[in-house]
Parts: sequence; structure tokens; C-alpha cells
Amino acid sequence: MDKLRERIDRSALKNPICLVICFFAGAAGSLPYFWEPAFIAAFVSYAAFFAMLICRLRAKRKIFLPCFLYFLGFYIPVYSFLSELYPFARFGFTPSQAVFVLICACFLIPVYHALLRSLVLLLLKAVPRGYRTCVTFSVVFLLSELITSVGTLAFPWANTAVALTGFLPYLQTASLLGITFITLITAAICYCAAKLLVSRESAKKYAVGALAVLAIDLLAAAFICPARQNDAAPDTKAALVQGNVSSNDKWVAENQTEIFEKYVSLTREAAENGAKLIILPECAVPVDFVPEGRLHRAISDVCREYGATVIMGVSVQGDKVTYNSVIGILSDGSVTERYDKRHPVPFGEFIPFAGFIGKFFPFVEEFNETSSNYGAGETFVNLNTDRGIFGPVVCFDSIFPAYTRESAKNGAQALVVVTNDSWFEDSFGIRTHLRHAKLRAIENGKQVLRAANTGISAFISAGGSVTAKSGALTEEIVYGDVLRSDGATLYSRIGDAGAFIIYGCVILTEIIIIFVRKRYGKNTAS
Repeated sequence: MDKLRERIDRSALKNPICLVICFFAGAAGSLPYFWEPAFIAAFVSYAAFFAMLICRLRAKRKIFLPCFLYFLGFYIPVYSFLSELYPFARFGFTPSQAVFVLICACFLIPVYHALLRSLVLLLLKAVPRGYRTCVTFSVVFLLSELITSVGTLAFPWANTAVALTGFLPYLQTASLLGITFITLITAAICYCAAKLLVSRESAKKYAVGALAVLAIDLLAAAFICPARQNDAAPDTKAALVQGNVSSNDKWVAENQTEIFEKYVSLTREAAENGAKLIILPECAVPVDFVPEGRLHRAISDVCREYGATVIMGVSVQGDKVTYNSVIGILSDGSVTERYDKRHPVPFGEFIPFAGFIGKFFPFVEEFNETSSNYGAGETFVNLNTDRGIFGPVVCFDSIFPAYTRESAKNGAQALVVVTNDSWFEDSFGIRTHLRHAKLRAIENGKQVLRAANTGISAFISAGGSVTAKSGALTEEIVYGDVLRSDGATLYSRIGDAGAFIIYGCVILTEIIIIFVRKRYGKNTAS
């Protein structure tokens, strides 16, 4: 073991070797995104990376470049699914423009995120050596992850918890303090494993520490899961309608009538088969929704005839912008309040920094799915229906925990995700997006009903298990029961703000303990 530690220490201090190890450790961390059962690779990746950092920090060496290469090795494979957008046929780019956008998507985004996270990890150098403990190390690592969810270009696609959805028992404590807690405990376990590899002192302590954190998390999860109760009424058979209409075809004017008739027909088929709640995906029919308009009348006729309720993604024209929305049509044909998508996709539904970017790359404006920018909703809206209270989100919204948490906190009995992942065909990207829906279910202890234009549509239990799902690129109707829950998890009640207060208290306590030991340790027995 001592020889292994010496080799790790020498490798960390030799720049070429350290940089290669960090890059490939990052690449190893991307494996769970391609194959969900490979979640163990995330732990191995973090442990190897942390071992390099610990050795370099101890020797007062630079850490920016190892961090940058680690995250670059991680993000390039994880974001490679964006290549499915090429050749951007929907937008009419020239070949050279398409190549430029491909490079931006698959290389510049990884560089941007690697740069952000590496800069945050430099905080470790500012922490005095005696205070550079498991807790502070894990918190700084969490901050580096959170930075990707901030600002206009927020894209928290590859959080630690997403890589661990193949290990659902481990994720159940996200219902206590959210996925930030999963990142913290994972970093703590991997820090202990790294210290075991590089430290000759207290090696047993770190081995016990890693096992203890893992055991406590799994033990807590064992109590949490049975405590979740979902109520299913006899008349709550639901259907998720997947019309398999790609984005490249949807907005072509000649296709609108065919798409309209297809979704009306599939909705009627679902109702005939006994579904009392029918969910259609994001902007399922490519026409603006108008109360008492053609779309409303066609769907409400089905609702009245079969006593069904339909929740559907629609496009709504505002005064100056278009809204990507969700509405419910009740069994009497009336319409619920409308939820508007709260986080439009940068370069897909709006152009960030449009004035600056438009000057140099005017063709990027073609990225908008319609000719106008989409507006952003300002608050949550729960859909009060005759089949229950549902908290809806649209597509990109579902990767931000705060939106579904707000709905759950305010009475949603189940969560609805309407999405359009057709841009990415049958790539691992659409499966990663599905994993975010699993996390939203676990965090809030609510069933998630997910309807996608081309897949994957799925019923997801409160514990994150997929109970029924469609294939990708298929026309299907997926049936299942609605499992309503009136309870709220701790995370639903306190959110990330409450979690950070708890983390702050833990850090403050640790600092006080370290200070007391340093100040009075020589003069006290303990």
C-alpha cells in the first residue's frame, strides 16, 4: 500500500502524467451517461481526481490545469449528444455555418463549463491547510457544480446525481436536502477514498469514514422509501400520447393538418381505451392555442364524450412574444389556468446577448424554433383538474429542481413533464433527460408523468423507478395509473435555501472545532 501511495504522489507531482490521469479520470466519469448501470465509474473518477488534487495541494503545486483537463475529459463525451443536431436542417444553415455551430455545441460548451468549475476549485488553495478537510473539500466541489446552473446560460445537465440514477437506493436522501446533498455525500465518500490512497496517517479512519457515509445514506433511504404513500383512485387510468413527430417536420406548414388530425385521433383512441387523464407532449400540435379555437374544440369534444381530462403542451401567442405553455382541458370542455415555460432554451427559444452575438453571427438567429422569441413564465401554476392537482413543467424546466419543488410545496399531487427531445433522435441525450425526471420524482416524493414528442414517454414512481415507458422514435400510447400524493418531502418544504443553511451550520461547527483544537489542544485532554 505504501508503494502505491508513493506512485500516486509521484504521478501527481509530474505534470504530464498528472494531466493525462486527470483527463482520463474525467472521461471515466462520463461512462454512466452512456450506460446507467456503470454508476460506480462516477465514484472511481472522483476518487482518482481528488487523489491528484490532494497531493498537489499538499505540495503547494498549481491545480488549475489538472482541474480544467479533468472537467474537459468529462464534459466532451457528456455533451457529445449535441452533435445529433448536425446538419441543422431545420435552420437552413450553410455547411460552414453548420460546422461552426457544431464546434460551439460540442467543444466550446465543455470548455466553458470546465473553465467555470476549475476557477471555483481554486478556492481550495485559499483554504488554510489545517482547515482543508473532507467537509470543506466537498462543499467547494459542490459550489463548482452549482456554478453551471447560474445565469442566462445555465445548463445543469451533468450533475452528480444524474450519473447515479442506476443506484436508486443511494439517491433517496435527495428527498431530504435535494440533489446538492447527493453531490456532497458522494464527494465526501470519494475524498475519504482518495485520502486512503495518498495518506499514510489515519488510513483506517478514512476507510471507516467512507463506509460510514455510504451506510448512513442507505440506512436513511431504507426508512424514507416505505414512508412514501401514493393514492390511486379507481378512475385514474392515464395515457401518455407520443405522436412521433420530429421538430424538423412539425413546423412545416404543409404538415400541420396531418399532425393536428393525428393527435386528435390518438387522444380519442386513449379515451376509448379507458384513460381518464390523457397527456400530450410539448407543443404537440403546431398551431397557436386559442380558447374556443379549432384545437380547443377538437380536444374538448373528446373530453366531453368520454369524461376525460387532457393536459397538453401548447403554443400561445402573447402581445409581443410566444409562450411555450401547458394547459388542462377538463371533462366539461373548460380550460384550466395556463403554465408558461419558465426557462426557455438559450439559442433554441431565445437568443442570449442578442445584440452582441447578432453583430458577429447573424445566422444564429435562425436557431429560434419560430420567428419570434419565446417569453418566460414568471411563477408556478398548478393545474387543478377533476383528476387531481398536477404540477407541470416544460422540457428544459425539468432539469431545474426549483420549479417542480415549488409546485409540490404548493399542493401538486403529481408532476407532469411535457417535452420535445426529437432533436436528439435516439441518442443517450434523451435518456439523460429522462433521468432528470427521475430525480424530480425522488426529490418531491411525487409520481412523474412524462410525455415526449418522439420519446421517451414514461410513468415514474415517487422513488424514481420507471413503471411504464415508450420506445424512442415510435408512435405509441403508454398507459398507467395516476398515483396521487398529498404529502411533501423535507426538500419540498425547505428547498435549496434551507439545505444551504444546514450546510453552513455544519461548516461553521467544523471551523469552530478545528479552531478550538488548534488553540487549546496542547492544554486540554480532549
